[in-house]
Amino acid sequence: MACNGNISVGPGQHNHTSKTDFFKTIDGVRWADYADQSGTWSIRVNNVNKNILQRMTGNIDSGRGLFSGSLKWNLVGHSCVNHTARSLWAVGVPTLPINLHPHILNFQLFVRQAGIYLSPHLLNIR
Repeated sequence: MACNGNISVGPGQHNHTSKTDFFKTIDGVRWADYADQSGTWSIRVNNVNKNILQRMTGNIDSGRGLFSGSLKWNLVGHSCVNHTARSLWAVGVPTLPINLHPHILNFQLFVRQAGIYLSPHLLNIR
């Protein structure tokens, strides 16, 4: 059973931060999910707590933060990739705290899944 959560957060329609103020925190809104569009790629992450992920998606849909409070966004600390990394930690998938770009996070998830797929093979080599 698939759990399709949308936890992508971005600035409101008229609230764009300037390029020089990466730390300015503004109200966030849910961004569109581009996973099915051409030019994007995704990775399936197995064995996660889908109830927590669905609860976080519901919070964002309601304008709340992942866990509580109001939904915030900025380029450093509250970007879309940081929200995704925090939600992955909450459902049992640890990531490194260097998520400045989606490709960095995707690479971390790829390495994690590759390790899971290879682990039975490596354990049987003696």
